[in-house]
Amino acid sequence: MWYLTRKLAGKAVSAVNDAVSDATAPAGSLLAEFTQWQNGSYEVELRPLMIRDFYLTSEYRLTPEAEATLWNWEPWQPALTKLFGERGGAMLPRYRPLINQEISFNG
Repeated sequence: MWYLTRKLAGKAVSAVNDAVSDATAPAGSLLAEFTQWQNGSYEVELRPLMIRDFYLTSEYRLTPEAEATLWNWEPWQPALTKLFGERGGAMLPRYRPLINQEISFNG
């Protein structure tokens, strides 16, 4: 009898938890959005690769900070290799008109 009571009570508690979770999900989502708005934090949106002029030294090499940031993201590494030849390299002259422009390479 004790075993059956515990088993039935466990199922009842699980059903109540599921119902409460479904019922409170919209309020939780609204609270999360309000907290983001209040704290000034928003979802991060990935932008296309852009080599800004202040990322570059006078020799058209990335500054140490820009290099560490840009090369750290794997999907940009092929484009950076085309632009700079290798990590630490100078931007190739044919790509310098792309400075301050959104950059995408197909393939």
